[in-house]
Amino acid sequence: MRGALVAGAVLLIVLVFAVDTSGGASDFGLFVGRLHPSVVHFPIVLLLMFAGVEFLSWRGWLATSPITKAAPAVLYVGSWFAIVAAGIGLFLAQGGGYDLDTFSWHKRLGVIVALGATATYLIRTRRVRGREASVASSAAGPRSARPLAVAMSIAVLVAIAGHLGATLTHGEGYLTRYMPDPLRKIAGLPSKSSLSTMQIADPAEATVFESFVRPILEDKCVACHNSSISKGGLALDTPEGLLEGSEDGEVIAAGRSTDSELIERIWLPESDDDHMPPEGRPQVTVAEAELIRWWVDDGASMERTVAEAELTPTITQIFSSWGIEELPRGVFALSIAPPDTATLSALNAMGLSVSALSEDEHLLQVRCDRRPGCLSTQRSEALRSIADAVVWFDLGSTDVGDSELELLRSMPHLTRVHLQKTAVTDAGLAALDSLEYLEYLNLYGTAVTDEGLNRLVSLRSLRSVYVWQTQVSQEGVDHFVAARPDVRVNIGG
Repeated sequence: MRGALVAGAVLLIVLVFAVDTSGGASDFGLFVGRLHPSVVHFPIVLLLMFAGVEFLSWRGWLATSPITKAAPAVLYVGSWFAIVAAGIGLFLAQGGGYDLDTFSWHKRLGVIVALGATATYLIRTRRVRGREASVASSAAGPRSARPLAVAMSIAVLVAIAGHLGATLTHGEGYLTRYMPDPLRKIAGLPSKSSLSTMQIADPAEATVFESFVRPILEDKCVACHNSSISKGGLALDTPEGLLEGSEDGEVIAAGRSTDSELIERIWLPESDDDHMPPEGRPQVTVAEAELIRWWVDDGASMERTVAEAELTPTITQIFSSWGIEELPRGVFALSIAPPDTATLSALNAMGLSVSALSEDEHLLQVRCDRRPGCLSTQRSEALRSIADAVVWFDLGSTDVGDSELELLRSMPHLTRVHLQKTAVTDAGLAALDSLEYLEYLNLYGTAVTDEGLNRLVSLRSLRSVYVWQTQVSQEGVDHFVAARPDVRVNIGG
């Protein structure tokens, strides 16, 4: 028995150096390897049982018990199962798809446990004065703590190796996900309630990709598709690898999730051979799949912020379930300094109506109440001093023309501009080119033509344009809508 166990341990050492765990397994190797989950539970139970008996025997509670006498047999069987589990685990690893650091430690500890259990059995059953003696079963009372320390060390290694194995199979945080809050506090982990609530510190700076897409890919996909292990030639651990695609081509079609292979694979039934992640691996949840699809349909941008992205009803519902009830959007997500109150008073005294959008908001709406000289030099200069805070600007029915619109270039956060019934022409609309947050523009009753409307195509935040009673033709509207189907163009009627 001792000789066979030694031979098994030697074979395991040979396999450690002979089996290439970097990939390229044969079907037979994977078949053998997939027995690992079935076998690995036996050594865990037996070796922990042995450690428990050692402890009770050391305390003198089971010194003469038949259970203590059976401890060497339990250790022998447990050692064999540990050798077999570690050996076939090497073949399972040939299939790849595991986090390299976690796998390396799991492999080392698994081999150490097997060899340590074997060595412990050999020591515990060594020949003493010409007869086979088990130190555990021959003791007639409390014994030295040395054998107990060895048994406890094996138990600790079994626990750590088992935890790493669960992490490889079920993902990071598998053991701690449902840990009670008192234990989580001791371990320095966040409370359970915080795990189900998404936190976005600054929507104006946080991108959709970094906030949502990358964490999902790292949690569910990167173990198999990374710079070191790129199954199918696909590496998802970097934005460049994601956009480059696999050996079969691109997996992301920006703006078209229905044409994106990555999205198709995620949404296939788990039983389908092409479904990703493969069966038995941590799966992408429905909410996570919806977030990735939303990101692709929104243009698959690496820079677009959460505040800039277009929220769909589904994504809004997902955010709500994560505790993101009212996500600041656009300029409302920016950190803009409050305007000087003295300047506001002076502007109102000049005949401009300047007020906050709401009681709890310092962003401003400005309306020109005086028709003649609406944007005089004095008023324009005063407005420049609060330009960052102006988001709504109503110049409707005033004498404003193209030259006065140059003031708008100094107001980068404008979201609504009223120019109805003014002398503005196509040339004046050039002043709007830099308004990246502009959502609403009223040009009713102006001399704007198709050329002017076409200038607005580049305003990515624009959603509504009013061109009623202008020189804009239906053909011009059709051309604009073809380029910007997300914008509503109102031509009256």
